Amino acid sequence: MASDKRMKWAELDPAVRVELEGILEAHRLRQSPLAARFHSDADELMPFVLLGFLAAVGGMIACVYLITSSTSEYADIGYLQRLKYLVQSPHSLATSPEGGVVGAGLVALALAIFWIRHRGRRGLAITGHALVIVRGPRLRILPLAEIASSAQTGRGKRGARFTVLELTMKDGRRQNLTTSKNWADAAEAQLTARR
Repeated sequence: MASDKRMKWAELDPAVRVELEGILEAHRLRQSPLAARFHSDADELMPFVLLGFLAAVGGMIACVYLITSSTSEYADIGYLQRLKYLVQSPHSLATSPEGGVVGAGLVALALAIFWIRHRGRRGLAITGHALVIVRGPRLRILPLAEIASSAQTGRGKRGARFTVLELTMKDGRRQNLTTSKNWADAAEAQLTARR
């Protein structure tokens, strides 16, 4: 396996995929000791995705309110006629509440798809042969055989500490993984066992 390989879930070797999905399922169900092999960092990003989704839905509601409560040049024609006009002259989307509904709807849809694809699949995993960086549908494989050395560094202030696992690959490249102390210890134990 090549060093630092990026791939999608479908491209994974079936045995590695089963192992990785088992680790993620154990983490979701909070089953020890397999759950300790996955460190989720979804709490760093997903609240902002949720906040953006709520803002988009709020924007849609505000624009629908503007459409239904305003008297405009289109007051005498029906809603379908207004949509037909918007399709015929798309430049008016930028200045009308209908454009706000469409834009906010597209943002909400994109954020919902992002949430679905990344929920429970964002973090770091330890498999039998590699450290895996999981980013939703994408993976980054760091084979244990390609890692020359590792070192841990504790950072942060009291109450907000985290650990950085500094990996040096055999070709000299470095990779820093921000994680918890327990996960970094488990990763180093796996690295030591593979050497």
